[in-house]
Amino acid sequence: MSIILAGFYITPGVTYSYYWTGPNNFTDTICCPLWANAQLADSGLYKEVAILGLCVSDTAYNNVQVHPYRVASVTLTADPSPVMPSVLTKFIAHIVNGGSNPSITWRKNGIDLYTGPADSATITTAEGDVISVFVCSNLECVVLPNCVSSDSIRSMEVRSYTSRPDIKVYPDPVTTALFVDAPLKTSCSLSFIDGKEVIAAYNFGAHDTRPLNTSMLSSGMYILRLYDENGVLVKVQRFIKE
Repeated sequence: MSIILAGFYITPGVTYSYYWTGPNNFTDTICCPLWANAQLADSGLYKEVAILGLCVSDTAYNNVQVHPYRVASVTLTADPSPVMPSVLTKFIAHIVNGGSNPSITWRKNGIDLYTGPADSATITTAEGDVISVFVCSNLECVVLPNCVSSDSIRSMEVRSYTSRPDIKVYPDPVTTALFVDAPLKTSCSLSFIDGKEVIAAYNFGAHDTRPLNTSMLSSGMYILRLYDENGVLVKVQRFIKE
């Protein structure tokens, strides 16, 4: 943050000397000092006098308050979680540095639902719906841009399906490699427990011995969905990555 101290001119056209004092051992001898990278310790009362020969003016005062940079952010949680289709769900926006009256816009599948001051919204979703929130802070001294969007939460529960007991997914928990043993060709999608997709598509042959590389996954719970060659869901498997 930069600070400019506005000095004064007593008589236009007359050359004066100036002397400033202030917090943090500040001194200067120009009319209107400017310095960058002001810190919190630079807050306080600044004093200036103008000098002409042996004459010294009355003291002028500038009270300066330096505020820290503030970055607006928002994260989104849901209750209950994971989000189920056709279940009334409370989505909560956790706002940091939003100010006293932030503008909050709730969105479903990228389309605005409504805008208001509420930091929570109760929404019923269908499978695959994506909920997010867009917040504009009204806090003073917030770093621009002052409008931020949350990560999205996807309604992740699957539609009714017939699980194939002859399809095996192992091991659980997993560290670096996940195996799928199925008597048919399958494709899979992998998502976090909150529905955020990690891998969009990966194909397995019948009784394929190639592993799905999980070494890059962070620790936590995941959901693997397997589909047959016609795109019919045949297996949903939750597993833990250590």
